[in-house]
Amino acid sequence: MSHPERKDGSHKPLFGKSSSSNGDGGNGNSNGNSYNNCTSSQRQRASSGGIDSNLQNFKNEYGLDPASCLSQQQELEVKLRKIQTRLKVLFGIVVVGFIILMVVCGTCFFKLHQDVAHHTHKPTLSAQMAAILEEGVCVSCEDFRLGPSAAEEDVLSRYIDESSGSGRSARCCADTGAELLELLTLFIERKFRLELAKGTVPGTLAQAVKGGSVSVIKPAAHLMIDKPDLDSIKHIPGRQQMIKKWRSQGDMTFLVGGAEYNDGHIVVPTDGYYFVYCQIAFTEYDTWKKTGAYASNLSVYLYRHNILYDNDGEETLAINSITKGQSSSRSIAEYVISLGAVFKLRRQDHLLIKVSNLTDVDSSPKRTYFGFFKI
Repeated sequence: MSHPERKDGSHKPLFGKSSSSNGDGGNGNSNGNSYNNCTSSQRQRASSGGIDSNLQNFKNEYGLDPASCLSQQQELEVKLRKIQTRLKVLFGIVVVGFIILMVVCGTCFFKLHQDVAHHTHKPTLSAQMAAILEEGVCVSCEDFRLGPSAAEEDVLSRYIDESSGSGRSARCCADTGAELLELLTLFIERKFRLELAKGTVPGTLAQAVKGGSVSVIKPAAHLMIDKPDLDSIKHIPGRQQMIKKWRSQGDMTFLVGGAEYNDGHIVVPTDGYYFVYCQIAFTEYDTWKKTGAYASNLSVYLYRHNILYDNDGEETLAINSITKGQSSSRSIAEYVISLGAVFKLRRQDHLLIKVSNLTDVDSSPKRTYFGFFKI
């Protein structure tokens, strides 16, 4: 056992005298025997005096206070106990966390195993569309109807379910993906036109660029009658029929300021007040004497069409009529009906002309014309 080092560099036991292997060993034994022969009170005094003497010697020789060392030892023991307590708590937390982790992992694994064993994949979009189209998609045709033009009606007629009836009750059906896509295109086009008519979609102004300067031209149009195909027209006296063929290009005809022509209609480009005019000439031959088909009146009707309006979007703007004279001596009778007025029109209004005797309309472009201009 090593002993504390003295101030002079030598070693000495902390208490009592060190035993020696030389001749002093006998003295140690004799001292021990003499100590054993003392009375108990003497032993206590000797022990007490000896310990105090040794502590004092220890303090003097090593420069250390035994009481201070004892206090430090006690502090170290307290800290050690605290560290042990914290290590135990940390170990407990680690064990509990590991158990929770194992439980969570086990639950997830079990759930994943169940999902894999019983999972059915969500059908793809094409599979869903195919399932829908197996039964067919049928909706009201009113959701796709664009306008009064024959071309637009022909596009929609391919999808009309004849068993559903006609008019507003008609239903349009799609049996293939291509047909459904076309119906969706018509639906979007209708919505766009509807918003355009309401004025929520900004329109483009027609501009004419001349000499570097930009000027805005007011909308205007002038159309002349085109020769109709009379063979395709079934004449029904007194029934309103639309004039579908007008010349929009060529001598003395024009469309400016954003005005458009579409299958017998003039399309209004912007909201505002317009003067709308037309002149319709009729030439009546004596064929009515042979066929017996005769109407005493001739009428011209000015309409506008917009999906915003009721009655399938068609609204009457003006009517003018004349009564025909009857004479058995005449083989040809000519009549002219003119019509003109100022109207407040909405963007995307489609203007059209209907007459009561379509087969009698004169196809001379200088006698039968139709137009408008913004004021």
